[in-house]
Amino acid sequence: VKLGLNQHSEFIGELSMNANKELAIEVALNDLEVRWEDIIVEVGPYKDRYYKLRTTEDITQFLEDDSVALSTIKASKFYGSFATRIDEWEHILSSVSEVIESLLGVQRKWIYLESIFMSGGDISKQLPHEHSLFVNVNNEFVRVMKMLYNDPNAKRTCLTEGLLKSISEMDEGLEKIQKSLDQ
Repeated sequence: VKLGLNQHSEFIGELSMNANKELAIEVALNDLEVRWEDIIVEVGPYKDRYYKLRTTEDITQFLEDDSVALSTIKASKFYGSFATRIDEWEHILSSVSEVIESLLGVQRKWIYLESIFMSGGDISKQLPHEHSLFVNVNNEFVRVMKMLYNDPNAKRTCLTEGLLKSISEMDEGLEKIQKSLDQ
């Protein structure tokens, strides 16, 4: 009262309210960071010699929930204070999502073609170029899945340099093989 703070009560109240909102955003971002340290890509054995994605339901749910939370934070007037962290996490979540979705597509094609090309049947003799291409894609798929199996941490592994490019190249190769097989 001696300082005359009562004359500035509205300003102090607004300042306090803004600080609480910024704290809530900071806590939400910290919680997001801690949660993503433990989120894993579930990879399991397949045909006793391969690995494949098991389920992506949990990781997909985390991606959706956290993307919505980031969008909400980004829409607030306090975005500027946390812009770097928010943008970084949007990039991380986007990258993880793209890797998981792309890998699921490659896995579906690979499972179908693996049973055709690795069975030792006549198809490898009839389509030697496609068989050779499949062997290359197969080796890369096995490498990527083993990497995910050995280090299933979604954030760390999905952000591996060149991983998305590798998945994209596998997808292109599998598409070429599928077209030749259809013909």
